[in-house]
Amino acid sequence: MKKLFFVLAVLFCTTGVMAQGNLSKYLPVEPKKSKFDDNMQGIYKLTEDTDSHNYFVIEKITEYEYSISYMNRSGNNRGLEHFRMVIREFDGMKFLCVQNWLAGSDNWTFFRIRDKAENYWNITMDIVMEETLQNAKDGKELTAMMLKHVNDPSFFGKEYHFMKKLTLGGLRPVITQ
Repeated sequence: MKKLFFVLAVLFCTTGVMAQGNLSKYLPVEPKKSKFDDNMQGIYKLTEDTDSHNYFVIEKITEYEYSISYMNRSGNNRGLEHFRMVIREFDGMKFLCVQNWLAGSDNWTFFRIRDKAENYWNITMDIVMEETLQNAKDGKELTAMMLKHVNDPSFFGKEYHFMKKLTLGGLRPVITQ
């Protein structure tokens, strides 16, 4: 399950699903920067992961950046799997752009937010799997490539679901059924 994080890198982030080809040296460009949404801060559980000790922590770094930590082994490895993330939004779609430490600090992995509940209590996303992203010459070309294929199912990998267990902006209990 540790490798699953790298597929999601929510992010949120590989189980062998993530190929070197879906990394890019560039970030997509957008008309204006997407500011941090305080509602996204929290502790999340990947619903596909059956180990109750594994979870993700999303925290604010700056007005435009997030920090993501993958906690497994009962939360004892926070410093080992820690990532920087920004959000890019264009044409009404949000993409999580996660710095991928496996490939070096200049490379990014992208995830499309397909659906989210109010205040990010549930998030559905999928990873961008297109190998040609590594050939983009700059952020504008990368953005054009992503927009061109945004409705192409072969552009994306498996869908993943996250449930927020605790918000970091306040203590709201989670009621599970």
